[in-house]
Amino acid sequence: FFSNSFRLTMGKASIDIVLDNSLVQAGSWIKGYVLVNVFEGGVNAVALELTFRGHEYSEVEYSETEGSGDDRRSVQRTENSQRSIVDLRIPVNDMSFINKAGNRVDAGQYQIPFSVELPSFLPGSMNQSQSTNCCKIDYALKAILKGSGVLWNYHSERIVEMTAQPVDLTIPTEFNAPPVNERVNFCCCFNKGSITMGAKVEKTTLSPGSDLAISMSVRNYSSSKPKKVHARLRQEIKWGSGGRTFSINETIVSADFPGILSSILDYHELPRTVHSAQIYNEMQDMFREIEGGVHQGRLVVPINAVNSYSGHLITVKHRLELEVQTGCCITDPSIYVPINLQPAPLSAMSGTAPYSPPFVSAEIVQAPIVIAGTEETLPVIHVPNSKVYAVDGGSAVEPYSDDVYDVPSAEVPTIPLLYREMKGTVSHLDLVERRLKSPDWTSVWQQMNPTEYGKMVGLVQIGFDQPRVAELIAKEVLNFRCEYASAALRASMDFSRSKMVETLVPYCTDIKENHDIIQRDLTDWEALVTERTFAHALGGS
Repeated sequence: FFSNSFRLTMGKASIDIVLDNSLVQAGSWIKGYVLVNVFEGGVNAVALELTFRGHEYSEVEYSETEGSGDDRRSVQRTENSQRSIVDLRIPVNDMSFINKAGNRVDAGQYQIPFSVELPSFLPGSMNQSQSTNCCKIDYALKAILKGSGVLWNYHSERIVEMTAQPVDLTIPTEFNAPPVNERVNFCCCFNKGSITMGAKVEKTTLSPGSDLAISMSVRNYSSSKPKKVHARLRQEIKWGSGGRTFSINETIVSADFPGILSSILDYHELPRTVHSAQIYNEMQDMFREIEGGVHQGRLVVPINAVNSYSGHLITVKHRLELEVQTGCCITDPSIYVPINLQPAPLSAMSGTAPYSPPFVSAEIVQAPIVIAGTEETLPVIHVPNSKVYAVDGGSAVEPYSDDVYDVPSAEVPTIPLLYREMKGTVSHLDLVERRLKSPDWTSVWQQMNPTEYGKMVGLVQIGFDQPRVAELIAKEVLNFRCEYASAALRASMDFSRSKMVETLVPYCTDIKENHDIIQRDLTDWEALVTERTFAHALGGS
């Protein structure tokens, strides 16, 4: 799809696109102007068309065996796919630089300002490759002087570097990983006891360059003496095309925690018969250690880490791996914690200086600059199915694409329509937030039943967004009860279950009478983690 920036300068005219900033944030305004340079004698033209487009692109190389017998041979093949993320036509207010009587533009230099608000769900630009396998997310502005040629039109394309909209890092996103009791074996089969470990990460949503704080509690019930407590942050970038996939898996930062290692008690044998009360008391002790931050370690997220992303062709995932290493040929118990990396606010990033391309070519006749229009643009509205339209005289301008931004659905808002839209979007949270702003959808939220509510939560593919989506809808349901929270809990990903309960319990109108509907779906560890939430809701301290 998009390559380097391009502008056509030969012939009777040239076009360039100048941006106020070289780095743009999703959900903000992209501003600049189109510079049209017309040589002596003028050029034909009927309109200036300006578009903004973004794509996912993936390419996977694979080998196949062809032929038979002595003619068998391995052949390298390549699959590639492209999917539109955004496709906008940016309105140009003033076409007065074009002489409509003769569809001509006279010699001179013309600045045509533009500005448009971008959707908030756009992922950041990225480019990853290994050998001949690659994936990209690219954005570009393209200006075309329509009617300026027979076989082609004068045009220019400008690559736009995009950063995703930052999340609010002040929102609590802690995760309490339930204790894992793992059997410790020597050479796979000789039992040496077990090790139980639990952990808490203060923030699971982070930005590159930030601290990742970890609290741990470990119990050694094995005859193996732990050698090391190790943490590593893993990054997986995976893309696919034509049923083929390729991934890059790497450790982007790691560290040993000698302080936590020194806290692990020497071997003590578990009694042959362990009562459930003993197990629960041990879990309580570990929970108090973890909550109190008795044994802690820290990692710093690398500044060059790729943001987490879940698209149709590309996914980027991160997870924290905590491991107690016990020695050669012996099992190493471990815990995995999902991490969500999102960009820092644009003001904290570099690369925001205004972009200044060459202004005038030596071939261009030096003529006065004609300023067409002002920086004001037609208002932009969001309409059903993640579409963006320009409004002209009270009616929607025909959309430029029917891929992601296409014609609004004529269907009446319903739950099945919501499900279909959620299956087709790259950002479920953004979709729900926009639907909540539409009065047409009010009755859908108010009348949603627990089963529909649970299914909606389950369709949210980014687990970190599940509690937020669930909370937004909980505020709209006319009588939000414990059975709604229970349905959401059952639909949640494992790592978001405790957060889901803590988020939804305050909205349950029948919490005092029916709290057991939620609690019976909790594990013992989740019950400990959410104990204070229920105590507060039930009138305790």
